[in-house]
Amino acid sequence: MRYFPLLALAVLPLAGQTAALSAHSPTPPALLVELYSSEGCNSCPPADAWLGMLGRYGPRVIPLALHVPYWDGLGWRDRFAQPAFEARQRQLAAANGRGFVYTPGVFANGREFADWHRDSALRERLANVGTNAPQLRLEASVDVGTIAATLAADSLRPGEQLRLALAQDGLVSRVQAGENAGVTLHHQHVVRAWQGPWTTQQAHARFQLPADGGALTLVGWVERAANGQVLNAVALPLPH
Repeated sequence: MRYFPLLALAVLPLAGQTAALSAHSPTPPALLVELYSSEGCNSCPPADAWLGMLGRYGPRVIPLALHVPYWDGLGWRDRFAQPAFEARQRQLAAANGRGFVYTPGVFANGREFADWHRDSALRERLANVGTNAPQLRLEASVDVGTIAATLAADSLRPGEQLRLALAQDGLVSRVQAGENAGVTLHHQHVVRAWQGPWTTQQAHARFQLPADGGALTLVGWVERAANGQVLNAVALPLPH
């Protein structure tokens, strides 16, 4: 440790455009797992591999890998890292009573998940997801290199907000410096872009398709603005 759904097709596509795709949040609500990672941290590859295997828990577990830049000073710049992700991690850490951040750091529905490596711990978190949560619908289409997305909640209470993220699988980096120098890293569920928050029941966003290959998934969720606690989430795989 280092310190610092269901898929539905609708609407025939126009030329050069995919069919409209949609997904609903699962019942009971989903568990959004956020891994804070860095290519500059040699403790992170096992956590990256663990995140890549979360599909075995089914559609109620939705994984995201958010790369942070605070390891870049060791000589290797993580091309997936964004300052916004570090800010998000710091918000969640503070809400969980932590005065510091570290990688690999894991949060499940906004709550610190230090024992993430234990299967029983994840199943316990999944069993304890609250049921009093807004239901979500996520729609998307791809046209000329752009993803148009709409995230809608059936209700939104004061202090709740919506967010959207675009995650990518099958990414490979051959690290040349830092703690992982000489290592080839394989990444899944890497957040390439995100948008929000929105305090309305329906949000619209557009994402540019990444230039590098790899399967893409849109992820939407509803959270409490004050502490980042996630109430429900939905994932929508995109055709590739």
